[in-house]
Amino acid sequence: MVSSDGSSPAGATYAMGSTGNPLAVYRFTETSNIESVRITNLQVSDLTDPNVNKQTFTNLQLFNGSTTVGTAGGAPQTTSSGYLYNFYFASPVVVSQAGSVTLSLHGDIFSFPSNLATDNSVHAFQVSQATASGLTSTSSITPTLQSPSGNPMIVVRTIGP
Repeated sequence: MVSSDGSSPAGATYAMGSTGNPLAVYRFTETSNIESVRITNLQVSDLTDPNVNKQTFTNLQLFNGSTTVGTAGGAPQTTSSGYLYNFYFASPVVVSQAGSVTLSLHGDIFSFPSNLATDNSVHAFQVSQATASGLTSTSSITPTLQSPSGNPMIVVRTIGP
């Protein structure tokens, strides 16, 4: 099961050009109690209107504690509901049998001069798909997505007066 974690950052306002912004925290839980699970791929959607808002974010990374476990590869795909980022883990994320793993999503925001960010835009990051399998059986597993969405973040040209 994939869900939003209670330690997910509250909605925030971030300035264009800022780096390492905390965007969401997701909890991956093995609920069958049969075997450990390995997660090899993950898709995260930036839920924003792509007809109004530009890509805005770059260098999206997932962390397990302070360890980087994955970086979004390539440019995001534009969808009707926002932008889709793909993570492919060189070393799969392993969720132990009856255990859980928490991954936090951080990202940089394009600067204003890049013309790749939209002022006063709202973004919320949600896990839209995960590819997983049993650690020993290698059987394919379809994780249940249970509201795996971070809080809305606002991007502005500058912060303050």
